[in-house]
Amino acid sequence: MSALLDLYLKFRRELDLIEFKSLKQMVDVKRITYCRKQVGFLIVRDDGFIEGIYVEPNYRRRGLATKAVRDYLKSGKYEVDRVGILDDNSAAHNFWNKLFILYPVEDYGTYKVYSVAPKE
Repeated sequence: MSALLDLYLKFRRELDLIEFKSLKQMVDVKRITYCRKQVGFLIVRDDGFIEGIYVEPNYRRRGLATKAVRDYLKSGKYEVDRVGILDDNSAAHNFWNKLFILYPVEDYGTYKVYSVAPKE
């Protein structure tokens, strides 16, 4: 049980670091909907950093997150140039690698920030 608690506390510290950074920046939150129901969100800071994306588990693997990111990029509201990914989140790595070429630029231990270039 203590190993699980230690893992949770480590994860919570990483989330707190992300949250603290986002409080310093203006953010744009885009709702992700399916059949008029909000099932997730995309958060982009005004400095071009994709803070995060979330889709409820029952609505994943339907292309909703991909569509949300592509629509956001087309909107031109902010120029997206970076994304942060937890090292052990292989689903996130696969997702972002589908959309962008990723170049590591900052390392926070279990969390890395990547500069992104669109795949043509």
